[in-house]
This record gives sequence, C-alpha cells and structure tokens, in this order.
Amino acid sequence: MLKIMFYGGAGTIGGNMIQVSIENTSILFDIGKSYDVYDRFFGMGYRNYPMEFEDLVISSLIPRELAGKFFIDKNVQKPVGSSPIDAVFVSHSHFDHSWYIPLVRDDVPIYMNKIAYTMYRSAVGKPRGGRSIVDKNVQGEIPSFPNVKTLTTENKSIRALNFDDFNVLYGPVDHSIPGAYAYALEYEDKLLLYTGDFRLHGMFSEKRKSFLDMIEDRRSDYREIILITEGTNWGSEEPFLNEKQVEENVREMLRRHYKDFKTAIALVSPNDVDRVRELFKAASLAAFDEGKYLKPFVDHTVAKLLTALNAEKLLEPIPRIGECIEAGTTTEKKGKTEPLRVMLLGEKRYTKKGEAKKGDWHGYLVHTLGVNDEDIIGMKELASEIDENDNSRYFILLSSFNLDPFYLKKIIKPSSLVLFSTSEPFKEELILDYEKKVNQLMVLGARIARVHTTGHVRPEDHVDLLARLKPDIVLPVHTEYPEYISHLLTMAKIKSRDRKWNPKYFICRQRDVVSF
Repeated sequence: MLKIMFYGGAGTIGGNMIQVSIENTSILFDIGKSYDVYDRFFGMGYRNYPMEFEDLVISSLIPRELAGKFFIDKNVQKPVGSSPIDAVFVSHSHFDHSWYIPLVRDDVPIYMNKIAYTMYRSAVGKPRGGRSIVDKNVQGEIPSFPNVKTLTTENKSIRALNFDDFNVLYGPVDHSIPGAYAYALEYEDKLLLYTGDFRLHGMFSEKRKSFLDMIEDRRSDYREIILITEGTNWGSEEPFLNEKQVEENVREMLRRHYKDFKTAIALVSPNDVDRVRELFKAASLAAFDEGKYLKPFVDHTVAKLLTALNAEKLLEPIPRIGECIEAGTTTEKKGKTEPLRVMLLGEKRYTKKGEAKKGDWHGYLVHTLGVNDEDIIGMKELASEIDENDNSRYFILLSSFNLDPFYLKKIIKPSSLVLFSTSEPFKEELILDYEKKVNQLMVLGARIARVHTTGHVRPEDHVDLLARLKPDIVLPVHTEYPEYISHLLTMAKIKSRDRKWNPKYFICRQRDVVSF
C-alpha cells in the first residue's frame, strides 16, 4: 500500500514536506520552511527567530513526531532510536523546500542536484553565525553537510536510486533557480510523480528536454500515475512573460535611460541565475546601443552565489567577478563592459597590516571566497566615481533583500532608474516593507519600473502537461487554490480528446494522509 502524509505544502504556497511510504520504507519529498506558519510566530527583529529547537516544534514548523527522531539540534542532541525516514529528496534549494537540511540526523541521506547543493551552501554561508536554530546548526563560512548526496543527470535521460520497496527516478525541470529536480517513485506497474516547483516557459525549456517530457515518453510503461503537482500560479494576476521577453523589455528600457542618465539599479532574487545573466546582457547591449561603456556591479549576496558556482565550474558561462561580461552573439553587436566588481553596502576595512578585516562581508569576500580586493569597492567610493564620470553607464545588481533606499541615497538620485525584477510582495509584512521602500525611492526622486516573469508553471501550460501525461490521480500542493485542479483537468480532457481518460483528484490539507 502507498501512503502519503502531507506535513507541509498542502493548501498553501511553500513549506513542502511530503512523506511517502510503501511497506517498510519511507522517504520525504522536500523539507521546506512554511512561510505561512513562520510569519504567524516570527518576523523581523532580533528575537523574532526560532532561536531554540523547541520553538520549531511548538509553532508546528516541524512535525512533533519527527522531532528528536529525525530532526535534531546537533549542537546538543543525539537522535533517539531509528529514523522514521529512510531518505530525503530535495527538489531545489529555495528555503521553502530545503531550509531544514542542517537539522536532519547525519545517518539519513539527503539527495539533491549538485548545483542545488552548491546554491544552498552559498545561501546559508555568511561571515558570522545566524540567530535562528537552523543557522546555529550551520558550521563554517562555507558549510558542508556530510549526509547530502549530490545527484547529476549529465548525458543521461532518466536515472534511478533503488530502495527495498521501490525505485526513485529523478531528472531536471525548469524553474527560476538552477538545479531543480522532479522525482518519481516507481513501484509495481505504477508511478508517483512529484513535480516540485517547475515551469515550461523558461530558458531551460527552450534548450533541453525536461524530466516531465521523459516521463511522458514512457507513459505506456505504467498502469497508473499519481501526480503531486504545484499550483502556485492558480489565481495569479501576474503577466506571463518569458525570460527572452524580460531581457528585451529591460534592454529597451535601459537604452532609453542610458541616453541621458548614468545609473540603473536592478533588484533580483540572487538565486535566479538566468535573470542575473539576462539583465547583465540587456544592460551591456543597451549601453552599447547608446555608444556608452558599461560598468557592472553586484552586491555581496549576488557575488557570493556567482563565486560559488564559478568555483565549482557549474552553469558556465555566468558572470565572473573581475572579468568583463560577454553579451551578444556572432550575428549581433556585442556590448562592452568593464570587469564586474562587487559594491559593498558599506566600506572596506583593513587591519594594520593592510589586509581585509575578517568578520564582515569585505573580509568574507576576500579571505573565504577568494575575491581580489581590487574587484571590491565601497559604496561611498562608488558614489564619488559615478559623480565624477559622465562617459560611462553604471548597472548595479542588488539582492532584493538588500534594498534600503535611504541608506543607498548617495547612489540613488533623481536620475536613477530602479528596476524591480522579482515577484510582487504577497505577504502583509512584505507588502508593508515594499511600500516603505517605494515611499523612500519616490522621495529620493528615483524612477521605478517592474519587469518580471514567474518561476512557476502557467495555468495554460499546466493544461497542456496534464493532457500529455494523463495522470489517473492528481494531488495539488504549493497553491492557495487547490480546488482549481478540477477546472484544469476539465480543460485537459478536452485538449487530449481521450474519452477513456477519467482522472480523479484529491484536495488535501496539512497533515492529511491518503492511501492507495
């Protein structure tokens, strides 16, 4: 018998934690942080973190029945008895799918894509320890986790891991973050397919076949398919551009801006490597269109990720700190840039020996990540350079979390363009924070624009996928509108023209258990 337990991700966006059991073997799909639950108990400010392991339990951020047996505070606890979970499969490195990696007992393997693991390590690494109980279980400035087993699918169509009672297949899907995987549990002549977060309109989808396409190719091998699929965009009003359209819109916007003005600042999710790459390409070509030379910059958060990926020689070509950015093709005029540099949100600090001081982001970049000191510039020094230089154009890429307009007022002036290339805020606290930042930008006289495309599947693409896969049972997760699956299946049946296909669906909530 197949049993599915929804510890997280059902009836809400994020926090996926789904236990799947057959006979004597149990696995988890994702171990993510539920922002809905987190925001009910914690938020901004010094004490607004789960600082003790018990805080996670009593706030229901982690299941009580897994506390101490599977999740532990490794600084003070030893696991009790055998683990109720045999393995974990992480779909990608966004924290709503991966946050609890440091708390998983060491004898339970965690499987994830190699790129996803590198990005997770980069995300949790920092010059000083964090305040939450999860951060306190992260050891080292570039942490590693001995129970993580990295997966790759290079030159392979579908790969599998064998367990006593089933096989787990895995392969790549497109998402707003590299290294995203979908998983499929293969048992008897049936398949349980877990999509994780995915989309069908990104750069990846244009270049290579996804795991979902490969499952479609072998659909006839399975008598029954049970599909656990995300539905983030069910009910979304966000315009559905693709990455190429984002690049084209940004290029035209920046071309008009760079005709008369010097500085543009773009805000991104630092994990969205495709967006980082496309924004730099658009900026360099826009400056070239106006006969100007581009000076590109990133903040420490983006620099940390780019450095980690380049050190592992993953995802080339991506921008490298200290190197010029290539843009254009052999048939298209190429933009010109100076070497990419890091703008500190502060100033460079040195010891009496003239070395970068450890303990802050300047020292972390130099000593831990190996960034050359000459490729780092303090904010005040950059502001002076911009004021004195009329011939170049500046493009500064910031993590959206690091936007503090009043703090950045030496950079953000009435001639500055601030481009939001992230999803719109959707939580009350995020909305209030966003409104404050917009108010500050308006007082400073900045121009504001937004260009973005979602990292999640569009409803019309979901209809197409359902019509191709023809799942027998669908379980929606990662959505606030799970009932919408009934309409998508109705449209998919019409599209498929298969009168024999009669899919069912189940609407599950947190902690629901379903058996097949």
